[in-house]
Amino acid sequence: VDNFLYAVDVSTLYTFELTGTDAIEKGKEQIGWNIETIFNQDDYLYIGSANGMLIYDISARTSPIYQGGIMHWEGCDPVVVQGDYAYLTLRGGNACGQDLSFLQVINVSDKTNPIIIDTYDMQEPYGLGIKGDQLFVSDGSKGLKVYDNSDPETLEEIQIIDDIRVFDVIALQDRLLAIA
Repeated sequence: VDNFLYAVDVSTLYTFELTGTDAIEKGKEQIGWNIETIFNQDDYLYIGSANGMLIYDISARTSPIYQGGIMHWEGCDPVVVQGDYAYLTLRGGNACGQDLSFLQVINVSDKTNPIIIDTYDMQEPYGLGIKGDQLFVSDGSKGLKVYDNSDPETLEEIQIIDDIRVFDVIALQDRLLAIA
């Protein structure tokens, strides 16, 4: 974001300032445990962890400030955001925790009080990506699921590509990169 890099490890959020060829550490903060993913939109970071999603304000670039989050039982938990909605998957039945797997849609218009809008059952979701009106969910042995998210509060499944085992997706400008 601008000339700052935000990175996470299993329990820490790091802030680096990028100057020329150097990355100078400007801060680090313990933010939880089993941190998995980080997603930026505008002046906020959305961080997926094994027990929830955390939201940090980064308008003061060197001093991320916790705003709010959603907590849940343990599971592998990546997150993407578009507009006022966050999408996260929770994968169970593994070392991440419990047995349930699902996709959640969360209204994040109030960063201090995100609200779960809906939950969709999944088999073994790993990663997800978003581009325009399409949400892509890699659902492991169940393949790649594509949703129309033009109305985020009512996702519509529009396609399943079930002849591949998909572990992650990255939505590029005009392509979708799938790790399978």
